Amino acid sequence: MQLHAAGVSSSGASTDITQKVTWSSSNTAVATIDSTGVVKALTAGTSTITATSGTLSKSFVLTVTGPKPQSIALSPGSVSLTVGDSQIYVATATYADGTTANITSSVTWSVTPTGVASIDANGVLTAVGIGSYTVTATLNDVTTTITGTVVSGVPTGTQATLTSITVTPTSARIASGTKQEFKVIGQYSDHTTQDVSTQASWNSSNTGVAQVDTNGVASGASAGTTTIQAQIGSLQSTATLVVSAATLTGIHITPATINFAAGTKQQFQVTGTFSDGTTQDLSSQVQWSSSDPSVIAVDANGQASALQPGNA
Repeated sequence: MQLHAAGVSSSGASTDITQKVTWSSSNTAVATIDSTGVVKALTAGTSTITATSGTLSKSFVLTVTGPKPQSIALSPGSVSLTVGDSQIYVATATYADGTTANITSSVTWSVTPTGVASIDANGVLTAVGIGSYTVTATLNDVTTTITGTVVSGVPTGTQATLTSITVTPTSARIASGTKQEFKVIGQYSDHTTQDVSTQASWNSSNTGVAQVDTNGVASGASAGTTTIQAQIGSLQSTATLVVSAATLTGIHITPATINFAAGTKQQFQVTGTFSDGTTQDLSSQVQWSSSDPSVIAVDANGQASALQPGNA
């Protein structure tokens, strides 16, 4: 850019003194100026340009912007998100000479409506509510937009609700006199799942075959079939429990032999064999003991703790 300087006399007359003044730039990394008043912009930023003649001077602030792109492209294209998801958008500029550059951190980002999504200065969008949104990127008066959709989930600030429950296992077979633990898995409106067994009310359709306690543990009483039901509010789910008349003929503990270091733990398991040829995990139903609890202690669930060197 060619700058000009005019000298004004006491009479008010103006004279061009462009090539008689001394020109200077306070920030030569941003812009330089030669002796004829031609300023050259080097990089984005600001510099104070001053013209001096003797004791007189005049200055102004020059602002240099980055190169103006011909166009800006955003990627990825249209996306579908769930509330809570994040999406990184990338802005690419195309310039007059055909070159391109990643300007993601240089553009000004915005998104509407803010009730559907938010976006930070680095182009990271977060879905906060269901609906369509428009992302806008602007640099040096060049603007482009792209749309997306948040298709599911629970809006931020809204508590997820329980939509369905499932009893697991859905079917089981045990021998009379043994137990079976059931659990309830809850499915929520934000597509998450959670063990909600302690929130359920339990019952057995045939208490003569098996009864179920408040923790979902069914105890087989006699041969037959019963339906185990769990209920939370208006939501229900069931499982089938078959109780056989088979008798326990043997139990087997695993591992049978093990070496483990003092201060560590080992989980043991007991499998029962029944007269009808079936097997069942009885780990939580047997009574556990250690021949030397000062060496190895064992809890009610068969988890052993090595306390000091020795055998038990």
